Amino acid sequence: MGKKIYKVTNDPKGLDARLARTEHVVTKHSDGSFYCEKHQCPADQCSTRAASDVVWFDELDGGTFKASVIRQRPYVGTLLLTRGDRNVLEKRVTISYDAPFGPDGEDVHEWQRLCAEAADIDYRRNGMPQKK
Repeated sequence: MGKKIYKVTNDPKGLDARLARTEHVVTKHSDGSFYCEKHQCPADQCSTRAASDVVWFDELDGGTFKASVIRQRPYVGTLLLTRGDRNVLEKRVTISYDAPFGPDGEDVHEWQRLCAEAADIDYRRNGMPQKK
């Protein structure tokens, strides 16, 4: 098995019949949260994952900062920005669509924005890196 089928529709007709035949039907709400219509609960409560994994990784300012999103459970991760051995930012974030093939572009854009803001604050507090 292991196959996933996604159907996007603005027409709710037939939803009850689809719900009866599917394992999960996940909808995205205007606040960015995900909800399983089949089980009437937040999507991240419908299933569990054995271990966390890296969903996204990047560097800022030539490697001064390291950014990553670590999946904690389906649809939920921790955004972590480090400078050397210090955590500059640690924030719970939503992972849209659970990122089975990589993160959603809108998520990455938001994570980059949060990291850039945190890096700017860190520079103001602790100064710029020394040139080698």
